[in-house]
This record gives sequence, C-alpha cells and structure tokens, in this order.
Amino acid sequence: EQSYTGVPLIKVINSLEIDMSDKKQVIVKAIDGYTVALTAKEVRQKDNVYLVYKNNGEFLKTKKEGGTGPYRLVIKADQFGQRWNKFVTEVNIK
Repeated sequence: EQSYTGVPLIKVINSLEIDMSDKKQVIVKAIDGYTVALTAKEVRQKDNVYLVYKNNGEFLKTKKEGGTGPYRLVIKADQFGQRWNKFVTEVNIK
C-alpha cells in the first residue's frame, strides 16, 4: 500500500483560470514519452485525478535520480494503475 501526497489536477487547472466547460480531453505527457488521455469528465470528477509529488512522505525523485517524479499522475478510479503516468512534464487540455 502506498500513500501519495498531491493535489487534484482540476485544482491546478482551475488555478490557471482555464475554462473546462467546453473541453473534452486532458492529455498528460511524461519525459519518457508515455502519454495518458483522460476525459475532461474524469478530471472534473471529485477525488479522482491527482498530480502527486510525494510517495509515503518522501518527495518523488527525478528519473535521473532513480525516482518516478518530480510529478506523477495518479487516477484513483484506475484500480490497477494502468493509466498512471510517472515523470509528468506536460498537461494539454483540448
């Protein structure tokens, strides 16, 4: 079992004053090329999509340092972690 610390991705988006009302998709890209596509509905869902920066109280290390950060995408509704994305560098909203 893991304990992550982070913020809901929708809070990050809202803090940038991006209007999500007409958006359909959120694309999260990582430094290693891995890309995850989420529906805007998934991102808006309460307590579902997080951008995390700590695991078990420790800051995520970069890929170069042997970690999975500095940021990682965690989707609570994805119980097997198939769409979790480590090494997050970019979020595109369409």
